Amino acid sequence: MTRVGGDHSSPEAEWAGAFRDRLRTALEVLASRTTIDTAEAPTHRLVQVSGWAGDEKAERAIAEYLVGLRMMMVSAALQIQCNLLGRRIDSGPSVKRNVSSIVGEAGAALSEPQIVQERNPWIAEALWHLCLHLSQKVPSVHPNGSIIAVDYAHSFAKEQGLDIAALYVLDSGAVGLTIVETKAYEAGATQAVIDAAAIFRRVELEELDVEIRRAVSIMRDALPFESQHAITGTFWRDERTCVPNPHYDPTTSDNIDWLRRRRTLTRLGVDSRHVILMPHAVTGFRSFFDRIADRMRSFAEEMASV
Repeated sequence: MTRVGGDHSSPEAEWAGAFRDRLRTALEVLASRTTIDTAEAPTHRLVQVSGWAGDEKAERAIAEYLVGLRMMMVSAALQIQCNLLGRRIDSGPSVKRNVSSIVGEAGAALSEPQIVQERNPWIAEALWHLCLHLSQKVPSVHPNGSIIAVDYAHSFAKEQGLDIAALYVLDSGAVGLTIVETKAYEAGATQAVIDAAAIFRRVELEELDVEIRRAVSIMRDALPFESQHAITGTFWRDERTCVPNPHYDPTTSDNIDWLRRRRTLTRLGVDSRHVILMPHAVTGFRSFFDRIADRMRSFAEEMASV
């Protein structure tokens, strides 16, 4: 990770540096605790990520990375930036304000619609932003080439645009686009895949080209100049990967077979190797998201007092 910024001896640079160091450590912790299981199915590849839920250190690391995303500390070029926070006097209040805007304030419970429609979906999206970032250390997370850039996370769950977009490079040097469609449905994993597939069909029909061009432009500009020349035209029509990403509680679903043929994944305009189904099974779904939210607030409070 690259450290950037101006005067590293100033209070604001020291504060941002401490923040950066915590995020770097969080990624190292998660890389050491992440388990990846892969398999080939008739209509897709299956990549299952586990090892986080219920692990105190892993959940704390997740929360710290997510707070970093709220502060836009993670750039599109997969670098942890230190010059995005503004003046030192604003840093503490700013991080607390940004975190509470998505997970609520301590002692002030969010409503059920806010939890289900806003907080949980944002955390789920941010988790898979983390996954793609983590693929630099755990390549099996993304078997179709090496991730070189990930678009910024949404500011809020209902923001328009692709859930997550990333650029990857193949051994041949060709560049591709990965699109992740995330759904946090506690008791509707199968429906989540169906809903995600509907978005990918819109990509195939070129209905989301404006959103794709925006994301690609941001990521391209964040890369070194010498890496930008391969990212031209509508390359994603020839090389793209679709990632349906359902988050669900396995205790609410009866023995989901993620390896069976899924007709809904056959009409996305790409072959089966370019469809990567990444289900995130979380036993105790609600309590997991509650814990992540609580740890995000705790980390924001901690950084506000540094």
